[in-house]
Amino acid sequence: MQQALLLGLVDEARVHLAPVLLGGGSSLFGSLDCAIGLEHASTSAAPAATNIDLRVIR
Repeated sequence: MQQALLLGLVDEARVHLAPVLLGGGSSLFGSLDCAIGLEHASTSAAPAATNIDLRVIR
């Protein structure tokens, strides 16, 4: 995902936020070398997660 963002190949991203403890995990946006502009598109709630839609700003 990070490589695709840096290459400009991503227009939108959907993040599923679930309240589950899985350990350390890996950061989706934390280790990028440059800033990527994101715009909140929508949020929806499901029984086990919150879905967040983001648009990449170019």
